Amino acid sequence: MKLFIEPALAARFPGYHMFTVVASGIDNSGDPGDQLADLFAEVVRQIRSRWELGTLAENARIAAWREAFRQTGINPSQHQPSLEALVRRLLGGQEIQLINKVVALSNLTSLRHMVPSGGDDLCKVEGDFGLAYATGLESFLGIGGIEDSLPEPGEVVYRDEQKILCRRWIWRQGEASKITHESRHVAVNIDVLPPVTPEEGHAVAAELASLIREHCGGSTEVVSVGGGAHSIALPAQTAALVFQERLHGAAIRRLLDEQGGELSDSSDPSQWSIRDLLLRGNVEQIVVEADFLNRLGQAEPLTIYQGFDPTSPNLHVGHLVSLRVLRWFQLQGHRVIFLLGDATALVDPARILDVLRLLRDDPQLALTCSRT
Repeated sequence: MKLFIEPALAARFPGYHMFTVVASGIDNSGDPGDQLADLFAEVVRQIRSRWELGTLAENARIAAWREAFRQTGINPSQHQPSLEALVRRLLGGQEIQLINKVVALSNLTSLRHMVPSGGDDLCKVEGDFGLAYATGLESFLGIGGIEDSLPEPGEVVYRDEQKILCRRWIWRQGEASKITHESRHVAVNIDVLPPVTPEEGHAVAAELASLIREHCGGSTEVVSVGGGAHSIALPAQTAALVFQERLHGAAIRRLLDEQGGELSDSSDPSQWSIRDLLLRGNVEQIVVEADFLNRLGQAEPLTIYQGFDPTSPNLHVGHLVSLRVLRWFQLQGHRVIFLLGDATALVDPARILDVLRLLRDDPQLALTCSRT
């Protein structure tokens, strides 16, 4: 699991840096509390005494983001950078809701240092994530939204491997990865452009990390991309915890807690319980956990299949993991289908995007299928 910035974007904005506080094992439940509310109220008081709506755009830190937006084709008056929108709400007399502790701390840090900040629940992030130019085909649902939208081609977006996490760089965050009271592993960004220096950006992120540990517990680490750094791996322990949390949703965790006990020492699937199946690294994700467990508990056997590519005459060691999972289900009395994807394999990969999906003639396919 890596944080990245597309090299072309980094080259276009060499002064940009994103400092990310990676926090794992936190407790974000409960109300933010009086102490945090008092800190937030003091920052709001300072903002309202220092700035006015009419001159806010002249603030050097906000002006830098407005110019960056313009350079990427975004109208900053129509789509305000998140920092500017947050401050304008306060100067307009609105109050900022303290949604949960991490979100409150992110907003507090943003207002205190006049830098954009936003975060995501890492358990809702798919694979590597970071800043890139949109293709225009990615899906996005804004926080509180009810209908997906598509970005403009070439728009700067913050995305993972499946969806957009934030549109227009730092404009609007997505519903899919928002931080909630249940979030245990999060990534909270501090985005900086000159006149903010990288040194100040790192110091602000370190301050935020300290606040998260103070109010939410857990462990934190600051990673960054920008300048000459285009990607960085998240801490290995955090990535492992996220993996387990993603796999083991509420339904699965209840099952594992009920079963308890140690994992089997055997490599033979016939000796495994479902606890062994799930905790030995065989399964990455279960899409609908509650339904899966319900179906698994019924007397009627399941039908489970896996497709294999016959363009090669051999299986490899990587297939062993999924074959062991299939074998486990077979030993439990379920029907397993070994599917050779000969129709899919007929599609020429060099023409995969061709609307006609031209078929190719490959004698290897027939040979492989006949030998299986």
